[in-house]
Amino acid sequence: DVLLTDMVMPDGMSGSQLAGRLRAQRPQVKVIYTSGYSLELGESGIPAGEESNFLAKPYPADVLLAALRRVLGG
Repeated sequence: DVLLTDMVMPDGMSGSQLAGRLRAQRPQVKVIYTSGYSLELGESGIPAGEESNFLAKPYPADVLLAALRRVLGG
């Protein structure tokens, strides 16, 4: 139901590329993006309208839980 992905991944794939591949198979999947790097959201590759689904590392468990609730609608 939810993909939690880092924006920077090994082998040259980004989190947004991974989300795109998964959504090609499961369009309904929700995505939460995370990174320990300082990202300019306009240049990050996060799809428009999903900027609120970005969590900057480190984040406490309650922030992750709130993001999960938000994307899952409850």
